[in-house]
Amino acid sequence: RYLVNHTYANYQSNKMDELGDVYRSMNHSERMMCKMEGYVCKRTLCDVTLIAGQKRIPAHRLVLSVASDYFAAMFTNDVREAKMDEVKVKDVDADALSALVQYAYTG
Repeated sequence: RYLVNHTYANYQSNKMDELGDVYRSMNHSERMMCKMEGYVCKRTLCDVTLIAGQKRIPAHRLVLSVASDYFAAMFTNDVREAKMDEVKVKDVDADALSALVQYAYTG
């Protein structure tokens, strides 16, 4: 028996049988992203600051990497920016970058 979307269901998988009862929330992803948005607003656990023009935009590498192939390439490959606390993003309008980062957290 497994709790899925707030109801119990049976699964045939041997792996699932080994786990016992499993709870799955319908809105887990939404709640996690809402918390991440709260963290970035409070600048909690941010691990990178993007700089465009005079604007400094705190963020989480993981969120940026999941939302953008550009940032995924930047933060998951062996490039200089992957290890930097502050990353200057050139030739990008600061307000556009800010909107992109906000979109990464809110959809």
